[in-house]
Amino acid sequence: MNAENYQILSYVISIPLILIGLFGIVVPVIPGALIIWLGMFAFGAINGFIHLKMKFYLIEGALAISAMIVDNLASAWGVRKGGGSKAAAIGAILGTFSVFFLGPWGILIGPALGAAICEIIWAKKNIPDALRTGLWSLWGLLGGIVIKLFIAGIMIGYFLHKIG
Repeated sequence: MNAENYQILSYVISIPLILIGLFGIVVPVIPGALIIWLGMFAFGAINGFIHLKMKFYLIEGALAISAMIVDNLASAWGVRKGGGSKAAAIGAILGTFSVFFLGPWGILIGPALGAAICEIIWAKKNIPDALRTGLWSLWGLLGGIVIKLFIAGIMIGYFLHKIG
């Protein structure tokens, strides 16, 4: 294959990975930032790392790890802000998997309901307190998504700058 074919192949493989990664930024159970990083790595590997050097991948890797940390901290912050217990935090995490059953609504409803239900069942909280914890879990999740989208934007912008 000639250089032009490698260039085309690198786009054919990396663009879908980056788009899947962006989807994963919004869907909590998909490691979006990591998939974005993998798309960029695929681009570099296919092109023989001509445009993208080790420093680039270290910076992008640090950003991807930051996004994953934000994902965990934002949800935990929301649960704690709402007065939730460890049971609520576990329920919020388990609730994220409802996206597979409820589709896009599962992103919003799942963690909040998971936190609230676990508060009622295991922490023996009353319904208004449990719902408050669920709502704060949702706010933490949404705040985390906004921050992760910002980080993903930096990652993609830096990538485009380096390959442009």
